[in-house]
Amino acid sequence: MKRLFDFVVVGGGLAGLYSAYHLSRRGSVALIAQGAVEDSNSYHAQGGIAAVSAPGDTTDEHYDDTIVAGVYLNDPDAVRVLTEEAPARIREVVGMGTVSYTHLTLPTSDLV
Repeated sequence: MKRLFDFVVVGGGLAGLYSAYHLSRRGSVALIAQGAVEDSNSYHAQGGIAAVSAPGDTTDEHYDDTIVAGVYLNDPDAVRVLTEEAPARIREVVGMGTVSYTHLTLPTSDLV
């Protein structure tokens, strides 16, 4: 049986599911994954998301930590976007019911 889709998303982790969810508002989506959602790295990360989440914590510190962890090979602009948008994106996926990070206290503003 031949099926046609408007979009194809490869990857069953959080990024793939997030993308498929948003694309589904614009058309039909085929999600291709190696296995079950429970087999994805996102599922096994158990809260492994870095974001400003405590008083005194700053996006600049997260930026510096990420640059160092990437041995200065990462794209500085991409790291800036990642560190500045992380709290808002975490609130978004928690609000969607995709993950639960009840132990985090995220800033109410996207700008910290």
